[in-house]
Amino acid sequence: MATFGICEEKYRLLEEYKNCLTVFSELVRVLDSTRATTSKEQYELLRLRVNQAHERCEEARLAWERHVREHGC
Repeated sequence: MATFGICEEKYRLLEEYKNCLTVFSELVRVLDSTRATTSKEQYELLRLRVNQAHERCEEARLAWERHVREHGC
């Protein structure tokens, strides 16, 4: 997808980062809204998923930043 002033790979990486943030945000919302009504085991599993989503966001952000730095776009 060609866009004004942004290369396709940069755009793709930015979309990937945005999607990761959406997943992370939703998992945090679920974690917060269910903390009083879920078992400790279920809560810990969801917390693990939140942490994994956060790590994925960081990886996506770093990939985008690396591309910008190396590609100069």
